[in-house]
Amino acid sequence: MIDEPPRRQAPRDTASLLMYRTGVRDASVAGNAHGGSVMKLCDDAAVIAATWFTR
Repeated sequence: MIDEPPRRQAPRDTASLLMYRTGVRDASVAGNAHGGSVMKLCDDAAVIAATWFTR
């Protein structure tokens, strides 16, 4: 069995859209986002990217 080389793709073909609905628990009284909420968004984006490129 011969392994095929990975298929090259343009960045526009690998784009993902990640949307979250934020609420009062995601921000402080002053309106600043909590660091944990921001890190969760980063972690979720990393999972999507890693899953895409390990297929």
